[in-house]
Amino acid sequence: MKAPVSWLAGGWMGGIGVALAWGSGYGGWWLFGAVVVGMGGGWVCLWRWRMWTATCTLLSFFVGAAYTSWVDARNVSSIDDRLADHVGIKMYGVIQSAPEVDGDQLTCMVKVRWIEVDGAVRRLEDEKVWFRLRVQSPTELRTIRDWTSGTRLSVDGVRLTRPEPARNPGGFDARSFYRRQFVHWIASTDGLHGVSAEQPPPWHVFAWADRIRQSGGETLAQLYPAEISGLIRGLVLGERKAVPEEVDRLFAQWGLTHLLAISGMNVAVFVAGVYGLLTRLRLTREVAGGLTMVSLPIFAWVTGAEASVVRACMMAGFTLVAAVFGKWHDRLSFLFLAGWMMLLWNPYQLLEAGFQLTCLITLGLLLAVEPLSGRFPLPWKRGNQLLAVTLIAHLVSFPVMIVYFYAFPTGSWWVNLWVVPIVGSVVFPLALLSLMLGWIAPVLGAVPAWVCTWVTKGLLWLLERFSAGPGMLTSWSPPSWIWCAAYAAVCVYALYAWTGNALYPRRHRWCSLALLTGLIFYSYHPFYGGMEARITFLDVGQGDCAVIETPKGQVIVVDGGGMPSFPQKSWQRRQYSYDVGENTVVPYLRFRGIRQIDYLIMTHGDTDHIGGLQTVAEQFPVRFVLRNPHPPRTETERKLVRTLIEQGARTVTPSPGTAWTLEPGVAWQFLHPDPAHLATDERTNNDSIVFLLQIQRFRLLMTGDIEQEAEADLMGKWRFPPVDVLKVAHHGSRTSTGESWLAQVRPGFAVISVGRHNRFGHPAPEVIRRLQSHRIRVYRTDRHGAVTIRIRPAGWTVETMMSEAR
Repeated sequence: MKAPVSWLAGGWMGGIGVALAWGSGYGGWWLFGAVVVGMGGGWVCLWRWRMWTATCTLLSFFVGAAYTSWVDARNVSSIDDRLADHVGIKMYGVIQSAPEVDGDQLTCMVKVRWIEVDGAVRRLEDEKVWFRLRVQSPTELRTIRDWTSGTRLSVDGVRLTRPEPARNPGGFDARSFYRRQFVHWIASTDGLHGVSAEQPPPWHVFAWADRIRQSGGETLAQLYPAEISGLIRGLVLGERKAVPEEVDRLFAQWGLTHLLAISGMNVAVFVAGVYGLLTRLRLTREVAGGLTMVSLPIFAWVTGAEASVVRACMMAGFTLVAAVFGKWHDRLSFLFLAGWMMLLWNPYQLLEAGFQLTCLITLGLLLAVEPLSGRFPLPWKRGNQLLAVTLIAHLVSFPVMIVYFYAFPTGSWWVNLWVVPIVGSVVFPLALLSLMLGWIAPVLGAVPAWVCTWVTKGLLWLLERFSAGPGMLTSWSPPSWIWCAAYAAVCVYALYAWTGNALYPRRHRWCSLALLTGLIFYSYHPFYGGMEARITFLDVGQGDCAVIETPKGQVIVVDGGGMPSFPQKSWQRRQYSYDVGENTVVPYLRFRGIRQIDYLIMTHGDTDHIGGLQTVAEQFPVRFVLRNPHPPRTETERKLVRTLIEQGARTVTPSPGTAWTLEPGVAWQFLHPDPAHLATDERTNNDSIVFLLQIQRFRLLMTGDIEQEAEADLMGKWRFPPVDVLKVAHHGSRTSTGESWLAQVRPGFAVISVGRHNRFGHPAPEVIRRLQSHRIRVYRTDRHGAVTIRIRPAGWTVETMMSEAR
């Protein structure tokens, strides 16, 4: 049995995948299958001396599936669901992860020992919660910076909430994400008035590692200028949140975010440095290897213990063991063994993009770099290897990127060719050296830090100059698992065609390239039925955003949500502020495979309607912008309009009565506002753009934030046909959606875009009563999440992300 670990680990991973796909209700059947395979296959192996590999692999598959079902069935909370949103809970627990402080918020994992509810104490077993603390003053901020893993917390006045499921198509599913970490609750509180903390003993290993990480961050902040230190901390310590937002976005645009995740390159440099230093100190190979192995878990914890660094550290440890004892050395077996051990710890990691990327890319590099690099024509071996590494990494990461992130940086291959070697051989070693020397004396670390700073600034300058606006990241609608399986099979076939001993190599090579190109082209232009239109009202909180897709593929975006900004002190500002466009609108557009916006409608200039459009405008080309006649009144609106003009979008101010056909069966008419009767004060709600869209026999009336004054004006000028769906104006405010308006418009359904627990009390109870009295079915984004209307020639249907009672 050649490479037994690889076969056993492969079978185990397959069992995990099938068990997670089918659910935890089949654990008994998987166990029964393991018994049958063990008995039947064992008999064949013992008496026939055959089928060892197949039997062991199949047995590993069933045992892995049974183990995963057992874990999944027990992954439930011991806290009563009735405590959701209960106020005044007292919690006692121990911090399990390095606390992260961002502005005025601390977050960490806490293992809860017991909770007290209304005087009754309930002891818990293995209950982990995600803890959020809102800091109230700089004094409190200084206090919490001393917290580490192992700190014992007693918190009075905790509020427990369930993590949110995805509220928009393609959105982040926090509930599933936390469940994969065996977390079912989020505990939150404000201030330290009800919090007491007891520091762990000095010999606590994880607390010691946290202090090393904190000390390293402070040292790097002293050695590097402010505009560079965050990036260096991300490269050396894996502190992704320390990277400035604009730098993080630049790296994402060029497909370089993998450099911010500690991986094999970083671990190799670390191991080479530590092992080399110890051998130069005249230590024996065995002692140097042993001390290096001891340092690897500390390095993994200090740098964040992400899947990539854990995998790399484990493989490095296995390699050191083999080197020290002069035993068999098989990197492929080491990879499978590392993955197997990680999945034993947490089988849900198989579903994580980070685990898949690090394991699949490493597998591709181990199998294909050496044979493929010999096929490249460059006279330099290193150059051929670099080309092979870049090509393989992109081919392997492509399906994972489009499945999980709905985007792929098309121009990143040539940037990776020169950026990755510079970062791996110059920037990271210099940064690591400056940190080590800086711990001894800041003066010693200043020299490598100075060189590293100028090299890093040069790289950033070049990346910024090469960036050419929207379009660097292309959108890809996530494909099916059948496409992913076909892609994997074609990649294996292509590797065989180009490096194997095929009978007709040229035919196989051309055939493999044709199949690979066809699959990629299909994923870029999936052949869906072209007769469906789609209208999606996104849940953007207290704001408006709708995305309309016509049967011919034209895209209309109406508003983009947004959150008002409030003055904050410097210590309160977070590294990454929440942006509706970045976190909600853009992911949905990429999820739908949208690459261009044909019409961007800004109904009016309020922040809750246009605040999220800045990010959209920066990442997607826009053909036409439709807005009301008001000149931009706020800096947010001025910046947005300036960005759109610079990128070549044509601005149109439609007058009442303007109408045209977008494509056969799709037409719209603009009804409001009248340029001759605009508001003269700062309130522009009644000057919102109102238009009627007709798709085949379906009618949609979009109303912006108009109030009853504008409704009366519209009813005096137009005679409305019955509409199928009405977008309720102004989030259901009591000043809109009057009785006479509903009587004339006669909608069958109504959609209210409104935020949960908003401070305005929207939607107003009287508006809901009016809608109900007219027998109008109401959909609300605060209760239903995103609302999608799918329109076909045979009729139309409404879909929501969640049921109202969840």
